[in-house]
Amino acid sequence: MEAYEDSEEKPLLASQIRETTSEKEHRKPKTRGTQTCVMWIALICYSCGITAGMGTMRQYTYTAVRDYYNLSDSDSDTVPNKGNNEGGCGANSTSSNSNHEEAADWLLYFELIEYSLVIPVVALCGIYSDFYGRKPFILLSSIGCVLEYSFFACVIYFHLPLPYLLIGYAIGGLTGSEHVLFMCCCASTADTTGDNKSRSFYMACVNLCSGLGVSMSQVGIGFAINYFGFVIPNVISVFISVISVILFCNIPETYQNRNHHKPFFQSLSRFIGFYHDKSYLKNIPKWKFMLCLFAFILCLSPFTCRSNVETLYQLGEPFCFTSEQIGYYGALQELVQLTFGTLILKLLHFCLNDEIILYFGCLSAITYFLMEGFAINSWMIYSGAVCGILSTLPLPLMKSLLSRMVHEDKQGMIYHLTILNVMNMFWQSIKLTHIRNLCVSCTEHI
Repeated sequence: MEAYEDSEEKPLLASQIRETTSEKEHRKPKTRGTQTCVMWIALICYSCGITAGMGTMRQYTYTAVRDYYNLSDSDSDTVPNKGNNEGGCGANSTSSNSNHEEAADWLLYFELIEYSLVIPVVALCGIYSDFYGRKPFILLSSIGCVLEYSFFACVIYFHLPLPYLLIGYAIGGLTGSEHVLFMCCCASTADTTGDNKSRSFYMACVNLCSGLGVSMSQVGIGFAINYFGFVIPNVISVFISVISVILFCNIPETYQNRNHHKPFFQSLSRFIGFYHDKSYLKNIPKWKFMLCLFAFILCLSPFTCRSNVETLYQLGEPFCFTSEQIGYYGALQELVQLTFGTLILKLLHFCLNDEIILYFGCLSAITYFLMEGFAINSWMIYSGAVCGILSTLPLPLMKSLLSRMVHEDKQGMIYHLTILNVMNMFWQSIKLTHIRNLCVSCTEHI
């Protein structure tokens, strides 16, 4: 009200002042009640469905390569539809290594086709979410998941060759895959939270919902693959994804300042304005912002694209995990690192700021990676997952810190970080696959 004193634009009635104040408050709607719970439940269902589908396709790819290309007595007219009950180890070590290299190459092709399409889709969805809101693009991504895994189920059921899977991954890329959905959910969280620790906690809650969905699906999908093959798990993935679409249809739109007449290139500048325009940043030095952005990229690198190589690593010697064991490990990892990690974050917020918690998270991640990388038995792998209890905190904390460094009406930072994430995954897919194949080749000659 003080802003109106001695002004020609001062409202004549107190009710007008109250309306003006309420309009400002309306720009940041409060959706932390039932509506937020619906979004979180939808995120859990979506994560559960997409994890079930991705886990199934990784193991299906390895099994298809093993049976199709390396077994002399395989039938060239059939595609495997059995789970991996006996682990990934065979009597012939050289043949087993060849299987892993071939499967890793196929998984790399799948990821490259998906990420090459996701990058421009993320950019466009990020821009147009300021025109049409967050919800339409959340629905686009969730419906795309249904179409993608429905296609995968058809490929397996009709015994089509592996190259047909490229079409399914292209469908996922054109609809933004999970990247657009989580990007818009993070943007929605930024829309409805204040410039304080609550934003970092609610960002972590988005990760928590993802972790709960992943953990719930890991064990169940391992049993489903073993007892029903690969078609039924994909059908289950589609069914759960349909539930998530229904739930997402019932969430509110959180972005209230939609402008359908905003120039496209003006919105496009939100992606690069952070680098050259100080007006995008709050009262912080530009070098500090760039340093935080560089730290975010460093945090991304060890976490992205590990899942494909990690699954092949566990299927091979000396671990020889079965589908069930891979499910157990994945469930333990997600439960400990995302669920307990988020709860610990809430407790640490009572006595520490986000910057200090970041240090603990990075130390936890270093321990986790070292334990898994030098593991000689399955217990070292499980112990590494427990040691990494805080390893998932750096990414949401860095997103929150960077989001809080820019003004509230310039939250294109969320989209920018997502593009950096996808580009990093594109590069990491190539690098990690080649490093893994090189290590396997070197091991054969020792």
